[in-house]
Amino acid sequence: MKITDFSLAQHIIKDLCKLERVSFVDVAVSFEPNGEGICILNSKNVCHTLYKIVYEYIDNSVRILGKELLEDMSRRDEFLTNLATSLRSIKYSDGAFSSQDDGLFLQGLYQRPIVWLLMKDIICPIYDTTLENIRLVVGDNSQVDIAQYYKKGEIDVGDFENYPFIFVNEIENKPVVNALLFIEALKAHNLDPVKILLDIFESELFDKMDGLLTLAFNDNIDGKKVFIHTLTNVLRIERDSKIVTAQSQHPERQNNFWFLGLVEGMLDKTRGSDWSTTKELQPYVEAFWNKVENLKQQKKGENVNFNELLQLKREDGPAGVDTTRTLQQLLSSDRIW
Repeated sequence: MKITDFSLAQHIIKDLCKLERVSFVDVAVSFEPNGEGICILNSKNVCHTLYKIVYEYIDNSVRILGKELLEDMSRRDEFLTNLATSLRSIKYSDGAFSSQDDGLFLQGLYQRPIVWLLMKDIICPIYDTTLENIRLVVGDNSQVDIAQYYKKGEIDVGDFENYPFIFVNEIENKPVVNALLFIEALKAHNLDPVKILLDIFESELFDKMDGLLTLAFNDNIDGKKVFIHTLTNVLRIERDSKIVTAQSQHPERQNNFWFLGLVEGMLDKTRGSDWSTTKELQPYVEAFWNKVENLKQQKKGENVNFNELLQLKREDGPAGVDTTRTLQQLLSSDRIW
């Protein structure tokens, strides 16, 4: 097993390598002590595994690439913190811990309506492909990617019936798991996901796909954006593609974290407010209210009336302003209609 068997981890590391202008090197991933390549032990779930893969790759980047990734430790800490938060939001929904059943269970692809409808109504008719209700093996396995297609005979199942299937790690972020399942479903139908998605994104077929996703995620305002961005990020579709409407940053002007392409909506509920503007204005606000308190003391404790407040604000304003004109008149020459 290698890093390229874990789609999100592969994508993140490739973008880090691109930022540092070094070529990505695929290495083995082992889940046994003293195993080859990156050794992942005591992983709680697949998203924890993805985090550990990225962490170990960065930590051993000099040995793997001959160059250190994220050499600035404060920047590295910020990146890893954001990465952990984002991956946790993929595993768990709305900050709640999962209550999934233990063990494995079988499903058919038709039981995943978003992917089934995309295949049935768009992909298979256009590409003259027979729709297969491929089996899904669903569970919670930290040693397998979120969605992974296996051909018949690729996995040794002993005396059990051998058939092609897609293993699905049951995570709570439905847009992400459906996007990754869609990619694996295309592979299961012997279709090239990159070619198929580019064909759709750059033609009128996108309108049909967009409409279907709008209906599918009608109870999740960010669902469609997360689904589409997961596809474009994992498949590494060029950002100048017609579809990538919300991903406004140019590849060469990326910030510390979102250049990785992990969907920004995943962190919306975990972010705090931006207090930078408040902090910049704080000295001016304090200076004004100090003037109010001084005036109040001069009046021996009487409240400052509205006209006096206006006079204090007028003193703080620019010189030469005609105080007889309304604010509407003063702003009229500066507006763009």
